[in-house]
Amino acid sequence: MKNKALWQPTKFVKTKKGWQPNPDRTMVSKGSVIATAAMIAYYEKAILAHANGLLLDLGCGHVPFYAMYESQIEDVVCVDWENSMHKNHFLDIATDLNQNLPLPNDQFDTIICTDVLEHIYKPHGLLSEISRICKPGGKLIVGVPYFYWLHEAPHDYYRYTKYALKQMLADNHFKILSLEAYGGSPEVLADFVAKNLGFSPLLQIIHNYIWKNLLRISFIKKLSKKTGDKFPLGYCVVAERMSSF
Repeated sequence: MKNKALWQPTKFVKTKKGWQPNPDRTMVSKGSVIATAAMIAYYEKAILAHANGLLLDLGCGHVPFYAMYESQIEDVVCVDWENSMHKNHFLDIATDLNQNLPLPNDQFDTIICTDVLEHIYKPHGLLSEISRICKPGGKLIVGVPYFYWLHEAPHDYYRYTKYALKQMLADNHFKILSLEAYGGSPEVLADFVAKNLGFSPLLQIIHNYIWKNLLRISFIKKLSKKTGDKFPLGYCVVAERMSSF
């Protein structure tokens, strides 16, 4: 990663209570606090359990997970498209993710591709390329939204069910190690309302405060887990590149 010394937390920050959405609202908007909070624990668990060796942060943006995986890896290569809305100084390679990646076969021990796949209009092609550049036995960590608004338009093409993710990864020689929904109907409802309160920053603050506390209640937590299968806010997937195919 270029310019490592310039890196600063963006989407996530480490606190005494663990990883939290960045309180800086230029980094995480009021309308995105709930969704960001819902995904953190799942991404952290996946990264702590599987990130190692040479890691590729694909569609990296401002490299929001860097502080999570830095101590576990040997090095990181950052790749994104040059005209990304997240243009930054950390890119090692700027390329169109819908085209063949300018990287050698079997290079990476870990590949992270979070909140990227929905923006790829040729997702099978990208997954094929990921399979090519991932070492046999290497790990892929994928995160995608599901019940979520259109974002980064016009480059927002797909929403993936868990069934699509399983089949697409299997087609590209990956074995699923874990596939978990983050959020359920409470988080979907809370996120929907938060985003539709954009006309009133004050109402967004009040709404987020109320839901932050509601989501801590045992009954609401159980409801989230129970409804995550039918009403997922998004998914976090860990897959392993099969050694032979």
